Amino acid sequence: MSGNHDQDVRELIDRAVFEERDRIARDLHDLVIQRLFAIGLGIQTLNKQLPLPAPEEQLKGFVAEIDQTIRDIRTSIFCLQQRPNTTPSLRGEILRVISEATMALGYEPTVRLEGPLDSVVPAEVHLDLIATLREALSNVARHALAQRVWVTVAIDSTMSRLELQVEDDGVGLPDSLMRRSGLENIARRANRHRGRSRVYSPTDGGTRVFWAVPLRSTLGWVPSPAEPVAVEANR
Repeated sequence: MSGNHDQDVRELIDRAVFEERDRIARDLHDLVIQRLFAIGLGIQTLNKQLPLPAPEEQLKGFVAEIDQTIRDIRTSIFCLQQRPNTTPSLRGEILRVISEATMALGYEPTVRLEGPLDSVVPAEVHLDLIATLREALSNVARHALAQRVWVTVAIDSTMSRLELQVEDDGVGLPDSLMRRSGLENIARRANRHRGRSRVYSPTDGGTRVFWAVPLRSTLGWVPSPAEPVAVEANR
């Protein structure tokens, strides 16, 4: 009895520690990183508005320091959200993919993560989401000539659908690329889970990759034209 009690206590302590680490990680992402990103944009904008621009190298140094700080915080978030001896969490893997893409893009994408991503997304969907995100960011880096990228990963309000959107302000995808196997793979990963995807250029420019799959596998995808898709409705 005593042994079981001690084990239960340890498990409660471990759970409490992990939940606190997860809360700290969310606060770092939702508050600190977004503020640092806004400061970096503000410095760049201010330099363009000043009658006598500040020394370019000095401003570049400030922006580079902020970018490095953001990458360091993302690494800390990734570590905080991992339980010992477990596979990486979905939130952690998303942040790692974002961090890896930052070098190729030359800037930090804006990221929004919504809903209980780590608790309701099945492992097989987890893998396809990460592959789709990596493919979409790779296309932006290689073809879009974009200055900004927005990434949203969300669980919809009914807790029955996982949605990914990657949007950029670049030149849009050429017709030749629209037929390439990479984009076909994005669609195939959605179809595998009875979901859907769309890659297109909005009327205001850039490219938008939308990918969504149901989380209740017995229901499949149920189209509802009257109900806006959560991610797309927020843009």
